Amino acid sequence: MITVVCPLYNEEAYIKPLLDFYLSAAPAEKELLLIDGGSTDNTVAIIKEYQQKDSSIHLIHNPDKYVPFALNKAITASKGEPVIRLDAHTVYAPDYFTAVLEAFRKAERIL
Repeated sequence: MITVVCPLYNEEAYIKPLLDFYLSAAPAEKELLLIDGGSTDNTVAIIKEYQQKDSSIHLIHNPDKYVPFALNKAITASKGEPVIRLDAHTVYAPDYFTAVLEAFRKAERIL
């Protein structure tokens, strides 16, 4: 199983494409940890809608708001390996997960 992590704050305009990409491109054995830094828009509501469709999507609240705290929370909560980061404002190639997993498979050491 892989773990995908994504820190968020007010990503209402970007979260649906990100979640759609995750659902269509990530391997079957997966979890998505969305770490929200206190969004004041509809980000959390949209995530909750998607959680109804797919149980691999998890929402973690990050009252500290900063990305390093978000990533530390996600890594601590992760159950899969490797841990792969996504960013809500990025458009990924359809084969992104395949390429990342292949790089992990080929590498002797990745930190």
